[in-house]
Amino acid sequence: MKSKDIKIEQLIVASKELSSVNSQIDTLSAQRANLQRRVDTELLTLNLDLPPLAYAAELSPVRDALRSFGTDLREGIASVISFVAILLPWLVIIVPGVFLLRLLWRVAGRWRVRRESSER
Repeated sequence: MKSKDIKIEQLIVASKELSSVNSQIDTLSAQRANLQRRVDTELLTLNLDLPPLAYAAELSPVRDALRSFGTDLREGIASVISFVAILLPWLVIIVPGVFLLRLLWRVAGRWRVRRESSER
């Protein structure tokens, strides 16, 4: 603008461009300020800590085992009761079957002894 050899039309175009650039700078500055305000207000802080009970549990397995003793004992007794309940119907079949096998084994043994004594 201080130069004397620039035409007025060029000065007007340069002024318009300067005005446009200043307007864009102002718009972007306002957007930046708005975004900075949003970041400041939407700040999230996370604290990742173990709960005290979980941390204490890691440090005291013996105490945890003693605390769970009653529950474990009840579950063990329940498992034994379930096992017996499942086994009882099979015992009705297995016990007579064992007696029958013993009887057949004795009969077969007697038969074999008689056969051997008759062959002599």
